[in-house]
Amino acid sequence: MKNNKEETLKKWGELLDKMGLNDTSTTKINIAEMMEGKASKLLKEDMNKERYNQIIDEVYDKYLTKYVGYDDVPSKELILFEIKNNTEFSEKWGLKIEEKELSENERYKIFDERGYEFRMNNWSKEEQYDKANIPTKLITLEYNQEKIYIYE
Repeated sequence: MKNNKEETLKKWGELLDKMGLNDTSTTKINIAEMMEGKASKLLKEDMNKERYNQIIDEVYDKYLTKYVGYDDVPSKELILFEIKNNTEFSEKWGLKIEEKELSENERYKIFDERGYEFRMNNWSKEEQYDKANIPTKLITLEYNQEKIYIYE
């Protein structure tokens, strides 16, 4: 029985054959391994977003149980705003969320890690980052000694 990596390499090899890039098996393996690494990184990013949402829901549910019976319980969005902007409130609920705009150098690093190259055209670096869906913001969430990083 083949493992997932062998299956991935085989599928990428078949795709490369169809594309006419079948000159050497080494090229196929290198490209397949690169694609597998990118897929793994994207999967991890999706898992972080899922975990982020689970934590937000958990904290909001705790907040709601504290105020059962009240008519004017704030929305989840308002609670998130308070957590991000009110240190005392954030500490009370054990959740810390920080948002940081990424610098051009940080965006370039992600652009480069994802294997993109700048194109010679009329687009600025910023436009090329945007077209490649390179994030503009890093969100750091801390909850119960767990730290999650999410790019948006």
